Amino acid sequence: MKYIKKYSYLHTAFIGIPTGLAFLIGGIVYFYKAPMDVNDLKKIEGVIISAGLKTYYENNQKYSHFLVELDKYGVYKSVYGKHIEKLVNIPRDSFFNKDVDLWVSHNDDIIRQLQFDNQNIIKFTPRYWIGHVFLWFGLITLISSIIYVIKHPEDLTGKKKEKPKGEGK
Repeated sequence: MKYIKKYSYLHTAFIGIPTGLAFLIGGIVYFYKAPMDVNDLKKIEGVIISAGLKTYYENNQKYSHFLVELDKYGVYKSVYGKHIEKLVNIPRDSFFNKDVDLWVSHNDDIIRQLQFDNQNIIKFTPRYWIGHVFLWFGLITLISSIIYVIKHPEDLTGKKKEKPKGEGK
């Protein structure tokens, strides 16, 4: 049993604490780097040439994207289910040859906000939940690991905890 406790202690010290720190730092960095406002995104203006739902299979997984092709800028896609539903429900004739404004992240082609005829079809909503998950998971892991390492050093040494004098047998 001493053997298991010793490695449990080392595992907590050398894996639990660094993992907690990594997630904590990841959560903090996410809040600083992720786009939190539509002004943080790249705006693209153009005329819609084609638009429609595309379904394909990759590694036995079914993927559906709503693709929007602009005259000068290429193809952009909407991958979120609630956005695809909104776009599919718009009559197809109302899409083509319309001026459209769309916002994408600086490093991908996923539509974050879409507007045409001065109407927001897809409204940008920041994904705070990702940062919160990383932040809280990191805090909980880090704090519980530190508490274990501080409260149970006897698991590393294999010695029993000495009881203060006057505390029974």
